[in-house]
Amino acid sequence: ESLSLEDSVVEVEPLTVTEQQKVEITSSENGAVCSASDSSERKLREDRASGSHNSVGTTLLTSQSIILLNEDMEDVVQKFRGCKYTAFAHCISADTSSEKNMSAGVAVVFKHHFGKPHHSEFLNKYLAYQTTRQEEAGVYSLVTKAKYSHKPTSEHYCKAFKHLMCDFKERGFKRLICSPMGCIRDRIPVELFASEIVNFQRWTGAIVYIVTHDEQPKRLYGGLPHSDFFYYLNHQIKVHDSLMLKLDLTNLKEIIM
Repeated sequence: ESLSLEDSVVEVEPLTVTEQQKVEITSSENGAVCSASDSSERKLREDRASGSHNSVGTTLLTSQSIILLNEDMEDVVQKFRGCKYTAFAHCISADTSSEKNMSAGVAVVFKHHFGKPHHSEFLNKYLAYQTTRQEEAGVYSLVTKAKYSHKPTSEHYCKAFKHLMCDFKERGFKRLICSPMGCIRDRIPVELFASEIVNFQRWTGAIVYIVTHDEQPKRLYGGLPHSDFFYYLNHQIKVHDSLMLKLDLTNLKEIIM
């Protein structure tokens, strides 16, 4: 059954008062208080509530703090880079000396703002970490393949995600901002990304923003219009979050019994 949306703009329901409070309460409980980024979050909700088609579409997914943003990563980096409790994440290849390395997609944005990771910034063969100033956001690069022209394997991708989860939690970050990592140009299945990002959120307790906007050509989204890709990503995260919730309830029942 094919997915189709009539409009090129993704229409989502405005956040309810309860959902808005959930975002605010979760941020407060996690200690992720940052005036610059908090004002951006309020602005996102206000823009959506205004009903303007030019506003950023946001979706609060199920009971977890995973939010989709239909916005250019360039704008998001500028809004949130001043918060030390925030970390950005994207995928790169290991051949950082290559001219093609970080030459397409959101990697271009991160290269512009933070540069390529230096050898000393590689924590291991799966993950690099950059920071410009003590009070600013950090940047994670998931090293998912050896060369720019390669495609990552699921095994390598999942290992990079595992290292991200561990280091993110150890550094005390409270908010992750990322693209649908690997899904656009590296053909990582949306289902795999959804599974990993749900696991990440549950294990770290962080608020997660997934940023995507319409790029050309359509082949970047498996032949789907961006609106359909956005919808499918939304759906898959809900599915995997529901599966995790059922697993949690099953484990709790076994403990009680």
